[in-house]
Formats: sequence, structure tokens, C-alpha cells
Amino acid sequence: MRITANRLNSPPPLFTVNQAAAQSIAAATWVAITWPTPAVDTYVGWNIGAPTRYTAQLTGWYTICGAIAWAVNGTGARGVFLYKNGAPVLGHGAFCAPTPAQVTVATTPTRDLYLNAGDYVDLRGSQASGGPLNTVVTSDVTSGLSMRWTHA
Repeated sequence: MRITANRLNSPPPLFTVNQAAAQSIAAATWVAITWPTPAVDTYVGWNIGAPTRYTAQLTGWYTICGAIAWAVNGTGARGVFLYKNGAPVLGHGAFCAPTPAQVTVATTPTRDLYLNAGDYVDLRGSQASGGPLNTVVTSDVTSGLSMRWTHA
């Protein structure tokens, strides 16, 4: 691996965001989660013009994990999946049964994914409650996405 002086003087890409407002997710469809201004975005990969995406600014391997917090509803399954350039990334999704009395959180496996500069990632959720279901934003539970560049 060749390291340039610029990379030695710059922190690696790091992105962390949590949902600030609940989002309605239609039943039986994969919907991208909308993010507010991120808490951390060292390479400015998030853009208000595409608030569901993080666009890689540096080519390399990224460690990625996402979670969706679903409102209380005991009907149907919940799903979460990472998408790269509009397509689901196999091995980066999960499904779970809802809990009828508390918020259900579906979390992606934490995995490494190779991204070229310009590739984008989004987190999508699907649910089978029979109607629209909101994500949840509370003081201790919310949907989120974290990405960090690990190596070239």
C-alpha cells in the first residue's frame, strides 16, 4: 500500500449519523432511511441533496453497521439492509420478529465493504405490519448508520 503525505496528515473517513425524526415506512417495500446532518462526517460524504446516502470520498475498505428502530407493533417481520449504488449487498442485511410490547431494533451485521470513490451506501428498512409503520426516535433508541474507512 502506498501512503501519500496527504493521507498521513488527514484522519481517515468516518461517518456516524442517527435519525432525528421518525419516518413512516410503507409495508412490503424497501425504503431508504433519511438522515439529518451527521454527528461525524470527516470527508463530507453526506449531502443534503441526497439525505439517505453516504458517498465514499476515498477508495478502500469500510467497516459498516446500521440499525433501524421500529415502533411498537406485534404484526409481521422487520428487516434492515445495506444497499450499495442502489442494490442490496448480500450478507449485509437482517430480519427479525417484532416484539408486541416494546420497540424492535433490526441491526445489520457489522461487515467490511469495498467502496470506490463515488460509490454510495444507504440503509433501507422493510416491514410487514400490514400498513405504514414509523421508525422511532427517543432519548435512548433511534435508527443509525456508522461507517469507517479501514484500509485501501
